[in-house]
Formats: sequence, C-alpha cells, structure tokens
Amino acid sequence: MTKTQTVGVLALQGAFAEHCRHLEKAAAKLHKDVEVIEVRTPTELEKCEGLVIPGGESTAISLVAQRSAGMLDALRKFVTVDKKPTWGTCAGLILISSGIYDHKTEKQTLAGTPEIDAHGNKVADQTVSALFGGLDVVVSRNYFGRQLGSFIAPLKLSNFGVSSTITDKEAVFDAVFIRAPVVFKTLNDDVKVLAEVEDPSDPTKKLIVAVEQGHMMGTSFHPELSDDTRIHEIWLSKFL
Repeated sequence: MTKTQTVGVLALQGAFAEHCRHLEKAAAKLHKDVEVIEVRTPTELEKCEGLVIPGGESTAISLVAQRSAGMLDALRKFVTVDKKPTWGTCAGLILISSGIYDHKTEKQTLAGTPEIDAHGNKVADQTVSALFGGLDVVVSRNYFGRQLGSFIAPLKLSNFGVSSTITDKEAVFDAVFIRAPVVFKTLNDDVKVLAEVEDPSDPTKKLIVAVEQGHMMGTSFHPELSDDTRIHEIWLSKFL
C-alpha cells in the first residue's frame, strides 16, 4: 500500500489557501496519495514531506515566524539541514534565497552578513537575517514596482520538467506577476534557470523568474492565482 505523503503550505500570511486547493487538484490529477495541510507551528511542519511557501509579504511572513515559538528555526532546519522539498513562490522565493539586492541603491546583502553604514560600522539587517536561506541566489524584491505594474507572461512548461498530465511539449503557462521579485544572480552552477522574462524597461534584457536547485524550486510569479494547476503538478511529480 502506498504511504500517504503530507505536503504543507506555510499559512502565516499570504495566498496559502489557493496553494492548498491547487495542490489537492494537482494530486488528484496525478493520482497521488497526498494530504495537504496548512502549517503554522513546528509540530505541523514536522509532519510534512514537502513545503510550499506562498506569496504575500516576505517581511510579514518572517516577522510572524520569528514571533511563533521555534518556527523560524524549524523552517531553516526543514529547508537547509533536512533538505526536504521546498517551493517558494514570490515572497516565498525571497525567503528561501541567500541574499537581497536593492536595484535602486545597488546594495547587496547576503544572509548573515551585516551591512556597513556610512561611517563603516556594521549594522544589522532584520529582513536579511530573517531569510530561511538554502537557495543559492540573490533576489531583487518588488522589481516590477507597484501592483499597478502587474502583468501576465507566457512561460514554456517544458523548461520546468515533466508530468504525466502534460503531453504538449510546446505548452505554455500564463504566469501572473504581482509586485514580483526577480533573481538578480545565481551564486553557483548548481542553480538551474527554469524561466526568464523580458525586462519591461529594457526588452533586450532577460530577467530570471524561476530556478531550481536540488530539493528546492523558486518562482517569482503566483501559480496559485491561475486556474491552471500544471506547475503544481510538475512540482509534485519532480519532488515528491
């Protein structure tokens, strides 16, 4: 008998309910025995074979995790020590990244590395120190500006991998970008780029919006805000 696998969706803030529904629909299409649960505590996280970290506000998610007893450490352990399958979408991508780049000030800070102020003194960066880490990329938050700058871009599904439910090799996924981050740079060759889009301010420039590394996947866009469950199907097929 096949063991039921438990997939968690971090439910501290953001579009977690939508991810839960998509995962349930995707599992049904794949005929996989999967239980989807909302995760708010270390005890709930311990039950999970895989985790989705949703979009929302990365700062809010990290603050709630810090205030929830043991949750931030439990998330870091799940992602970086136990190396269980983890997928971060939009704000989730920011939280599993290794650093932040501010494209306005051109300042980069890696997790665990204090910034230097104008007088040469080290200063703490609460946003960066709250990252869960694990994915060797530096991200630029809210690259496309305000919510009015939201857009949809077609991404080729074959670049993400395979699923028994996807037979069209030329199939595309209409990805929804809302105040989305981009991957500013990858930090080693283990990071595989899955998708890029044109920079709205410079059509000759490509922006990385989806990556994969080992047990981790990160996407800038919101796959849960479409009726299309194929990205969720691919993730379940590849990582669980």
